[in-house]
Amino acid sequence: IITGNSTLQVSNQSANQQNIYFLNKAYKNLSRREKFDVYSEESNQADIISTLCNISSDINENQNLNFLIFSNLNEVGNLRSSIKYILLTVGIAGVLLSLILTFVFTQKIRSQLSLLSNATELTKQRNFKNKIAIKSNDEIGQLASAFNNMLDELDKHDRAINEYSDFLALINRNASLKEIADAALNQIIKTCGFS
Repeated sequence: IITGNSTLQVSNQSANQQNIYFLNKAYKNLSRREKFDVYSEESNQADIISTLCNISSDINENQNLNFLIFSNLNEVGNLRSSIKYILLTVGIAGVLLSLILTFVFTQKIRSQLSLLSNATELTKQRNFKNKIAIKSNDEIGQLASAFNNMLDELDKHDRAINEYSDFLALINRNASLKEIADAALNQIIKTCGFS
């Protein structure tokens, strides 16, 4: 019950003492509105929904009795708190899961790049036989496939250069025409795979 601008009586003094601040705030807000408008306020403990009922007094026309009707919704505060903890838990779990997945996938990429790096070092030493095992069909797998194709081409090119330099060395030795013809014929047979 509100008379004037202050709370005169509260239905349950001990239970509603914690809400007196919110009740006064609700009254000030509702006194500027029309009858039976609803006001709500959120707090940490509970949500409060209230409305104001004005009753004119026949005894004294200047004094009106106002009833502030309200309800505590404890469940809403509990639900809000639970949702906050659930969202916090889901957020932390999401961050941890993304870190784990990032570590797993970067480890896979790192191992494939390490194989590619080792093969590059062997290629630098003119070892064109060391092929990379292709483990995936993604961009790293395509890079490994291109690297293997490059090794094949480098091996062919290296053999061609060696055969050409052997042939030039034979000519520079002042070999006879029969030796040059035999060397050329042997090279043609070996290159073409004839018996």
